Amino acid sequence: MSVAPSPSSGRGEIILQPAYFTSSSFVHAARADIDSLLQLYSHQYTPSTSHPFTLFKDIWQAQGWPWIHFKVFDARSRVAFLKVVMRLFSEHIRGGEPPLNRAAALFGLYTIFSTQPSISAPPLYSAAQVQVTCDLYQDIVMLPDALDAEFLRPIRPHVVYVQSKLLQAQAFHILPRAETHPLNPRALPREVVVEDAEATTSTAQGRKKKGRPSRRERIKKARDSLVALDGWREDVLGSQPSVARARYVMAKSALMDAIGGDAGWERTMRDANAMVVERMETVSRGYYKD
Repeated sequence: MSVAPSPSSGRGEIILQPAYFTSSSFVHAARADIDSLLQLYSHQYTPSTSHPFTLFKDIWQAQGWPWIHFKVFDARSRVAFLKVVMRLFSEHIRGGEPPLNRAAALFGLYTIFSTQPSISAPPLYSAAQVQVTCDLYQDIVMLPDALDAEFLRPIRPHVVYVQSKLLQAQAFHILPRAETHPLNPRALPREVVVEDAEATTSTAQGRKKKGRPSRRERIKKARDSLVALDGWREDVLGSQPSVARARYVMAKSALMDAIGGDAGWERTMRDANAMVVERMETVSRGYYKD
């Protein structure tokens, strides 16, 4: 009696490796999204804003940020994901940033940290602390003092409240100063994704891939052909049409001078020119007719 074939394990799931979240593919895109969020808040904030944090939450929701915790579910990948995102928000709280951007970045860091799912099925990893260097920690503590301008006074109480909530939750894991590079990875992005790296490597090693060329290879081949065509055109023409015509006229004049300017030769040259023009017009009419 034969046994019906059956899979030995469940269907595999696609999981983003932790290295993806420290690579340029993710870091550049995440930085652009954070910059867009902070700039949008800076444009909409006014001294007459009665609830600055409510304004931030409205922009946060409109930009789709509440779904950020449901982007990654694998525990290992989620550790790297949350660490990188919180670190990118922390970059904007440093002392060199505009005060309003620093306040908005603190709102973003607080929102991500405080909205991590505590109960879920299946359970999701939640970061217990945010890694910050001791100089960045001082910038966070002294942030309310940087909001003493008349334009920023409405936002100051909200910053103080958010700051106190983070301190009460002991949300910061304080590391040595930034110049000692205590964060891991040392800099973001750590991995830089280079386009056409595979095709370049294969060409350099003289290997030819089997099977049909990929879309990337076809695009690269088309670009190389276009560059080669431009080079050929420059080699053949060598100059602008007006310059080429001037050279032709000079060569023709030299030829006429060499044959002595005889009337018979001039008539022969005119007849030859007329035949060439007539032939070109005939070919042109036939081309457009087809």
